[in-house]
Amino acid sequence: QEMMAKVPRIKDVMTEDPVTFRLGTTVHDAAQKLLQKSIVAAPVVDADDNFVGMFSQQGCMVGLVDGVYDEVPQPIFVDDYLEPEAHTLTIAENEPIMNAVSKFAGQDRIILSLPVLRERKVVGIIARQDIIRTFFEMTAKIPEARAAILYISGLEKKQQDFEKLR
Repeated sequence: QEMMAKVPRIKDVMTEDPVTFRLGTTVHDAAQKLLQKSIVAAPVVDADDNFVGMFSQQGCMVGLVDGVYDEVPQPIFVDDYLEPEAHTLTIAENEPIMNAVSKFAGQDRIILSLPVLRERKVVGIIARQDIIRTFFEMTAKIPEARAAILYISGLEKKQQDFEKLR
């Protein structure tokens, strides 16, 4: 009921306090954590906890392979295998959930998760599965899935119209 009363925001569905890696974390340690937590990517932060990029399974795989086949000197750090901030899609916690849907769906590459930032600090992460779970729960309460999506879109438009009046 509460979620149906307003447009869901990222903060309503994100995972708070996600796994993060600091610059200087070894690829081996990061790989262990990704496997242990069954996650596909994690934000990387600097010494001041500012977001600097995402370390994904792809970066992990390349780093580990480099260590074995290309005999890159050990240790290997996430710093050299992360997707830098400038190339990473992020989202703010107060944005509507549909903004995340647009970011996930509107790319030529597959995006599985988005770091949620507040002034360059990681406050959460939102994954495709969070979006799917949210809409699944919402559509379970409404007989027709199309009606649920139209309902959400209508709420968003109504909220945007209201904000224009302010």
